[in-house]
Amino acid sequence: MRGIALALVLWFVAAMSLLVAGIVSQARIDIKLAQVHAAQSVAVAAGDGATLLFLADLINEEKSGDQFVLEQSNTYQVGLIKVILKALPSEALLNLRTASVDVLHKLLMKQGIEASKAKMVSENIGSWRNELRYTGRRDSVLKTLEDILLVQGVDRRIYDAFRDYAYVGPVSLNRGDLPSIFMPRFLKDVLIETNSFTEEELNTAPLENVLLSSSRVLRVDAIIEYSGKKWLRRQWVKRGARAGSAIRWKSWRVEPARIYLYQALR
Repeated sequence: MRGIALALVLWFVAAMSLLVAGIVSQARIDIKLAQVHAAQSVAVAAGDGATLLFLADLINEEKSGDQFVLEQSNTYQVGLIKVILKALPSEALLNLRTASVDVLHKLLMKQGIEASKAKMVSENIGSWRNELRYTGRRDSVLKTLEDILLVQGVDRRIYDAFRDYAYVGPVSLNRGDLPSIFMPRFLKDVLIETNSFTEEELNTAPLENVLLSSSRVLRVDAIIEYSGKKWLRRQWVKRGARAGSAIRWKSWRVEPARIYLYQALR
């Protein structure tokens, strides 16, 4: 009987040890998640604050008569946090509604997607766009970049390859128009290699004569370094004041803050 009692006691101690270890492990996970959520909240607040300062600067640029020119990359101080803010006109990105299949194919390959998959996916996107156009569903189905996940063969890796270089815009804006000279070098190379434009065509306007405030839509990336990590808070802004606001620009799409792993625009 004593042996049985001792075995039961040992079994009980072992079970309690496992239970306590599990509770401690879960507590550590909860603490780490809470720290991440807290850091994300700080990044959102700092990023949104810097974006508001940038929108105010857009007004100053508009009124200055070329005397106050915003750079593509600007630094703002929000409380104790320094925020690097990068702005791009939508015309400096690929319009997913109008970019040719060849351009999509080349972009995917330059992003490291294997040739056969890049070809298959780009052709599928082209066929999907044509189907939406013929059935009159383009405006209701293809509204944001995330919608390409509906295309056969498009997975998260494909979406991430497009994420920093494409957007969904009106068809009329990109017919025959030259891209903005703010376009990243990476995208210029894609267009040149697919014979879409020449180097000379892509650099026709002097940079110093172009104002960010003259764009219809801007993509604004706020990069915040906090708690040992870099965060990216991305917003899309367009002309149009909100009720009671002196700022003549407004956010029409805001993406959740995420860890910023690399230099998105090359």
